Amino acid sequence: MAILVVVGGSVAFALHTGDDGDSGGTAPAVSTGPAQDAAGQGQFKDDVKIDSCGLTDFTKSPSAEVVITNHGQKSADYQVRVEFSDATGHLISQGVATTTGLAGGASVKESAQGTGPAGDDITCKVTEVGRTGVN
Repeated sequence: MAILVVVGGSVAFALHTGDDGDSGGTAPAVSTGPAQDAAGQGQFKDDVKIDSCGLTDFTKSPSAEVVITNHGQKSADYQVRVEFSDATGHLISQGVATTTGLAGGASVKESAQGTGPAGDDITCKVTEVGRTGVN
């Protein structure tokens, strides 16, 4: 059973529109860290990139596509928190993108969806990245 713990962090990546986790025992190692700390270095910042930021066609809710790359050698689960802000910097919503069992060296594109309609001018920021080793 994999356990994913996410701890609050600061902003790592923004896009404007318009070590392995193997504990060696029976329980998986849990690794969490901010996407970026105050010095601009985060434990998993290089594992997540925002690919696109915009609004869904039907509901006009905020949406971000993120590419998650497991730079480790063993499979891992990821949870990525994205914040959506308007043109003034006001927080509109948050969303989470997840993937499980991502093989070492592999990449996957996942979506983080916000709630409620938003204006056309939004910013997407990755604020937390959690990674749990699964084997």
